[in-house]
Amino acid sequence: MSELNKIALKIISNGKGILAADESNGTMTKRLTAVNVNSTPENRLLFREILFSSECMKDCIGGVILYDETINQTTSFGKSIPDLISASGAVPGIKVDTGAKELANSPEEKITEGLDGLRDRLKKYYELGARFTKWRGVYSISNKYPTRLAINSNAHALARYSALVQESGMVPIVEPEVLMDGEHSSDVCLSKTSEIIKKCFEELILHKVDLSGIILKPNMILSGTQSKEKIPSEEVSNKTLECLKNSVPSDVPGIAFLSGGQSEIEATKNLNLINRNNNTNFIMTYSYGRALQQSALRIWSKNVKDTELTQYAQRNELTQLLRSPLTQPTETFPIFLYENDNLFVYPTSINSNITISYLKTPADVVWGYGVGTLGQFEYNAGTSTNFELSVSEQSNVIIRILAYAGLIIQDPTIISAASQAVAAQDANEKQ
Repeated sequence: MSELNKIALKIISNGKGILAADESNGTMTKRLTAVNVNSTPENRLLFREILFSSECMKDCIGGVILYDETINQTTSFGKSIPDLISASGAVPGIKVDTGAKELANSPEEKITEGLDGLRDRLKKYYELGARFTKWRGVYSISNKYPTRLAINSNAHALARYSALVQESGMVPIVEPEVLMDGEHSSDVCLSKTSEIIKKCFEELILHKVDLSGIILKPNMILSGTQSKEKIPSEEVSNKTLECLKNSVPSDVPGIAFLSGGQSEIEATKNLNLINRNNNTNFIMTYSYGRALQQSALRIWSKNVKDTELTQYAQRNELTQLLRSPLTQPTETFPIFLYENDNLFVYPTSINSNITISYLKTPADVVWGYGVGTLGQFEYNAGTSTNFELSVSEQSNVIIRILAYAGLIIQDPTIISAASQAVAAQDANEKQ
């Protein structure tokens, strides 16, 4: 067993996978802005520091892909980020491509750049503690794409990158990603993904890359996001396995899937079925970014200094959350279930000092009445349910009721007065 093979197996064995925390500063800014957090070097470091310090790192994460800014940062308690990751038993990694640019003579397609100066950058990253790397090639599907030019060019770049990485003593992650965007069917995705992966391995073999010392990071076989076809998870599993069995040499130790825009639940469910149906010798695991981070980011953003926020779970999610080592609750990151006016907190060791803040849906309003001696309707407080509204909202409700009443009785005076009052109140609320 080569040293590279040992590193690859350490990353993906024992039910562990890869945390893709290699978002560029631009991408991270978009994600932080979406949850109303300023994208500063300090906040980006704080979020990642919390991720890499979590208890589940030891059980779930075999490797972490970093961005250049992050691998050079030091934690608030004086430890380097690579050392923090290594302390959990995971392997630090680094994204080394410089992004996808327009492909010459086919500008609607992309070619990944970053080969210039790569050998020197790899030496620096090795000294910082990195032991694996990532390079992403991207391919679009349409009636014209991907072209042979794009397929061949990106495969060649992935092979040259891989050879340089292994030369430096690190494991290359080979990531040929067929994008989900488009109207294509799952069969087209299967055909194109198979073609792309086969070409990648042709180039890897040509460049004498040790296949036992790489990790393949492909997309799952899915229909396009704009496609009318949406295949079930079982079919995703079957077609993905078909693709890999026919395209990937047996020397490759493992496959770490990208989530590719799938939701957390979709990516987890599909991977679970792939593993359940796996009839290959490949280790099948994950290399997820958003699918591992999005919930944590949403919760953390509520108070960036608080790492002990609680996650709400629904009944149909509970079993999956409790069983999965990725989502299993801890006393630091608990979950709760609320149903039938009962609160259930997990883990069950938490049984005191629980504070609840919540929003309540108002009860349905009921106007109870009886019939008087003259046949008139008389209000009955005993059978009525009033508005459960703040005092500040009561006038607004009354005004809008009057507007509806005006429409019913077709009284333009009432309609006009109510409309003016509503407009005035809306303006005040905006101010």
